[in-house]
Amino acid sequence: MKSDRICLENECSLYLSNNLICFSQNERGKLLRFMEILRFKKYSCIPDGLIRKNVCIVGDGSIRHYFYQDKSEEEQTLRFTFTGELLHYYGESDEQLQAISDCIIYVISNDVFTEIAGSRIKLKECIDHSTVKKLGFEVNLLRISPEERCKLILKKEKDIFLNVPAKYIASYLGITPQALCRIRKRQL
Repeated sequence: MKSDRICLENECSLYLSNNLICFSQNERGKLLRFMEILRFKKYSCIPDGLIRKNVCIVGDGSIRHYFYQDKSEEEQTLRFTFTGELLHYYGESDEQLQAISDCIIYVISNDVFTEIAGSRIKLKECIDHSTVKKLGFEVNLLRISPEERCKLILKKEKDIFLNVPAKYIASYLGITPQALCRIRKRQL
């Protein structure tokens, strides 16, 4: 377990220093001391309460955000959260989370986070920063062709096709799995 703690400190320290610049080094150290390590097996569901009550960072693995479309009961992939990213909801009340690979998630309760930060404002800033980054990327995806979307997501997450089933990528890009296959063949 000692190696888990070392990985936690290295990965979370890097994330905190790159993304939570409003925190002092002392505050980041305190956050690390209170973080827990949770593991999820591939295809397991992430409990709803986990990210509603905690600040979560994906230490390793990939998480799929999805919901069920009203009438068809068909799943629609909304986004992915990858290693090194903050795991949180973006406003969908019926959003579900699924580990699409074995995952390690680093967790600290919102209350402890707020206590260390001294106010809820820093927690909000942390989530807002992550949301703006993620949504900016997703808005760009809406403005371009499916082929360009595929290139852009490959550029951002080069191993996505090794770690995420094609049907989820296609759903995220708003195309059929067959169309994704044709695009990938043209790009090779």
